[in-house]
Amino acid sequence: MCSSLWMSATSVGGHSTRKAISSIVPSLLSEAAILAGSPGSSQAPTAPFIHTPVPQKATLRETAVVVCSVLIFCLVVVANLSLAFYSAFFASVTITLTPQRQSYNTTLLLQLVTGMPTSLTRVQARRLAPLTITQRTTAQATGSYHQDPTYAIGYVTFYNGQFSPITIPAGTQLSTQEGKAVVTTQTATVPGIDQSANPPALGEATRPARAVTMGAGGNIDAYSISGPCCASSVLVKNV
Repeated sequence: MCSSLWMSATSVGGHSTRKAISSIVPSLLSEAAILAGSPGSSQAPTAPFIHTPVPQKATLRETAVVVCSVLIFCLVVVANLSLAFYSAFFASVTITLTPQRQSYNTTLLLQLVTGMPTSLTRVQARRLAPLTITQRTTAQATGSYHQDPTYAIGYVTFYNGQFSPITIPAGTQLSTQEGKAVVTTQTATVPGIDQSANPPALGEATRPARAVTMGAGGNIDAYSISGPCCASSVLVKNV
């Protein structure tokens, strides 16, 4: 029995060997005590010794691993729930719709008919009677207004055929063939011939003038004054 115990003890090495021996020894001792008693012995056989293995406590490292695993699982669950809550109540999505645009052009001749149209190219119409709108009002005159006659005004243009400019003072009187006269109201400086033009162009200047006679009697037609005046090679016309 001892040899078999030694064989069993030596077949396993290290820390696991000591655990195996400690669990086997009590049962072997109990069996040895039973076998040692002879049939004529007065001692009563003892009950077999039953050894109940004591559960071993988890190490600190194993406990830490379990706690960390539980914490990580809880964090993952909380993160997923937070993301789902944010997406459901706070997240916003911007959707941009770009419609497709296409232009169609067509020409359709419509025919107006007074009766019921019989096709899609006919449109029901009706004749409109002529409508004349007349408005009339009467007002009471409140008095009369008198305006004194004034001098007719216009413009005269001087043309200079000399190579040097010439000055025509204000107040120069010009007459028509019928004897109606006008007088200039501004001094005119007429430039000489423009020799850079082809052909050379007469120098010209336009100034305002007024009739000498007040009222309608001083009115003259356009170009009633047309001829030489004031100096050699100088012409004048009223416009």
